Amino acid sequence: MNRKVASGKGTSKSFKVILGLVLMIGGTGFLFLQQVNFLVGRSLLIALGDAESTYRSAWFEWDGDVVAKDVVVYPYGQEQKDVMVRFSTFHLETPGWFWFLRNAFNRKVIVGDLDRLHVTLAGVTSNDGIEPSLGDLGPIGAASASPLEAAGCLNDDLWIHSELNEMGLGPSQTTLEFDYRIEGTQVLTSVVLDTPGVSTTRMERREQLPKEISALLLDQAPSMVKSERWHVRDQGFVKARNAHCAKKDGTDAQTFVARHVDTVVRLLESGGLAPDPASIEAYRSFASEGGELSFGGDFTQPIHSAELYEAHDSGAALLRMNGILERKGRRLAVQWRQFDPRPLKGLDALTPFAALQRERGIDPSVATATPQPGAVGTSASVPAAVMPVAPPTGKPVYASSLPTSAPALLPPGSQLAWNDLPHYRGHLLFIWTEHNPPRQMTLVDANGQELNVSAHLGGGHASYRIGRGAFIRATLIQ
Repeated sequence: MNRKVASGKGTSKSFKVILGLVLMIGGTGFLFLQQVNFLVGRSLLIALGDAESTYRSAWFEWDGDVVAKDVVVYPYGQEQKDVMVRFSTFHLETPGWFWFLRNAFNRKVIVGDLDRLHVTLAGVTSNDGIEPSLGDLGPIGAASASPLEAAGCLNDDLWIHSELNEMGLGPSQTTLEFDYRIEGTQVLTSVVLDTPGVSTTRMERREQLPKEISALLLDQAPSMVKSERWHVRDQGFVKARNAHCAKKDGTDAQTFVARHVDTVVRLLESGGLAPDPASIEAYRSFASEGGELSFGGDFTQPIHSAELYEAHDSGAALLRMNGILERKGRRLAVQWRQFDPRPLKGLDALTPFAALQRERGIDPSVATATPQPGAVGTSASVPAAVMPVAPPTGKPVYASSLPTSAPALLPPGSQLAWNDLPHYRGHLLFIWTEHNPPRQMTLVDANGQELNVSAHLGGGHASYRIGRGAFIRATLIQ
């Protein structure tokens, strides 16, 4: 009898021990899951801004690094769920298990002290042509990792991996890396988009912080951006692109290069900027031969981090930079000319080159002719009847030399009605809509039914449309 009672007590005690172990393991597992999701979420917020994102299977690797799968980023948020950037895998380097455990079980520490944040997103796909870093890399092809990849092509705006294969390239998986290093009160940022066998683009930025902070809080700390630099290392894309578009459009590679450069110059003019002839020729060399190209420098006056992406969109960042263009061992100080923006009409329905042709009074579907030797900066497809006349000095004619007429514009601060907006393409506006609070936007295009606008979005910017029914009012900023 006594043995039965003792046995019952032993069973009860064993049950409590097992239950305690289960609760401890479950609690530890919950804590680990909570921490790993915190680290993934924080990292994505710092790298990609406040763009909405999802992921699955977040957990730790054997060395304490954090991994996840199927990351999907929605740059335009709930309004356009069908537009997204996908990454097959996510990898965050950490200092290891000791760092994690020390911070996970110390409830006084809200965010672990970290002086480096290194995130690798692999398997990049962006069939809508959205630049995967959402603003840091500029006009870079999502798959090609090359600047202004399709400028000059008559019917192509972008390419995906399968199309790069059709060009004769052998692209490997595209990766996007964000690396943030804290050195005292400075942040050294590197963003790299790489498609092996095609091209690589790297952006480097230097910022000044008000005080030392954890890299996990970079999105919450204002900084002053002191310098930026972009470097492109072509691995065969440029020549493959030139041959592909030339063949598809029924012309030759030399003609295509002239069209490409001419289109790039015209796109810059749509923002009110034009580079000097020597810089254009250095870029022409890259657009023809590939190789390496670098551009960047120190800002004459540091730019506040909250204003950086707007400064990129408006061109103000370029004007405040002592920009140096490097090509084939040469260093050129880029000289910018600023003027009123000259929006290129038709970009909502046409490729930039086709819109440029239509602007010149040329049917974009008409086959182009071979350029004459020495022609610089103007599309070789322009027939003699509409070719602009060169200045008496004999200097080359650029797209900015083409005649233009602009209506009288209202001063900044003026309220604009719907019918006024087509005259303010390329301008910064505050726009009120029924569904969102007022936001600062750049008007890309306007027609009778909708607006095509670009707005600041976390680490970059997003383009979307506003229907006439949702529009309330707009105020001109500049």
